Amino acid sequence: YIGGVNRACAQPDLTDTWVRTQYTGGWRLLPLYVGPQPSAGAGSCADDCAAITDPASQGRAAAEDAVVQAGALGLGPGSVLYNDLEQY
Repeated sequence: YIGGVNRACAQPDLTDTWVRTQYTGGWRLLPLYVGPQPSAGAGSCADDCAAITDPASQGRAAAEDAVVQAGALGLGPGSVLYNDLEQY
């Protein structure tokens, strides 16, 4: 997971250097972003999960943050980013 308010844990080893090393070694990545979820407590989303309350503004903010997080890992324009949205 590259980021998001509902990312389960920090990823201190996920850096631009690590991404570049894996890519150079022939691996490809699936950049997942875990933004707000449809409802707290549903499915794998724990009770303290950040839920969607204002879809338009939260979706826009999450998308903008996903681009920033991806950029910090060396994933530039044209990269495909995936939003991990569960129980929808």
